[in-house]
Amino acid sequence: QAQSLVSVNEDPWECISGCATSGTTFLASQDYYCTEFNVGQNWAKGDNEFWHDFRDAEKTYIVGYSSCCWLQIQKQDTGLFHNPLIAMQITVDLGLRSDTGQANFPPAVGFQTTILVINGCLAAN
Repeated sequence: QAQSLVSVNEDPWECISGCATSGTTFLASQDYYCTEFNVGQNWAKGDNEFWHDFRDAEKTYIVGYSSCCWLQIQKQDTGLFHNPLIAMQITVDLGLRSDTGQANFPPAVGFQTTILVINGCLAAN
């Protein structure tokens, strides 16, 4: 069964630091291929990938994305809903490894498909 590409016209994946240009550099859109969904439970699961040539293998880069307003959380103390900023970042180090002296391989990154957000938690443990 073919997977559908879901176009998301929201904040893109960006190179936040370490890139050749000042400021942030566009890397890829948030578009993804829908792999599973449940209309009754109001969730969807998907994946995609992007490629970027960083050119300078001696640098460390920070790649990430931040967005708001696609997740609504109800505050326990007031009962009011708010739309928090959601951010994900990863450090990409393409330099030589200190343990082997060999170059790092291009990263492949994933995370668990279900993320539990505890209401009222200010930081991850």
